[in-house]
Amino acid sequence: MNEFNTYEFVVSQKKEGKVNLYRILAVVGYVLFFLAVFATLCVLHIPQFVAVLPIFEWILIFFTWRYLSQEYEYSMTSGYMTFTVIYGGRSKKKKLEVCIKDMKEIAPYDEAACARLENRGLKKDYIFVSSLDAPDMYYAVFDQEGEDQVVYFEATKKALQILRFYNPVTVVTEVSR
Repeated sequence: MNEFNTYEFVVSQKKEGKVNLYRILAVVGYVLFFLAVFATLCVLHIPQFVAVLPIFEWILIFFTWRYLSQEYEYSMTSGYMTFTVIYGGRSKKKKLEVCIKDMKEIAPYDEAACARLENRGLKKDYIFVSSLDAPDMYYAVFDQEGEDQVVYFEATKKALQILRFYNPVTVVTEVSR
């Protein structure tokens, strides 16, 4: 396959703001779950099940903690941009695929862009950035199912080259990566 037309990039979600809050609430939930089940087993006079309680706690943590550690993967292949979420480095879920030539606007995200997007009345937005104050944050407006939608992503020089190749009317500026 042509090296120019294929691109993949992964960014990790930063542990700040709501993400930190969710992680703290999860830890508190794990502790409360353990204490509630322990108290219930003691009240019901079933002490033999207390020995397997740590195993159930580990299973709960194993299957839920990965949703608090996300990475976003962008891939561009044959004119399509695909956004995938990687949960805990173990499982992937494809969230969005958009044809690059169908994007109405691709531009850096700044205060002026924020005002423009608010005035457009977009129905849905997809956020695939490490942080909302990330450098090199771009947005793309596209039409899906008759409604304008927006996707936020972090761009690199290679990504901007491919975006410009498939959609030459895009706004492209310098990036740090």
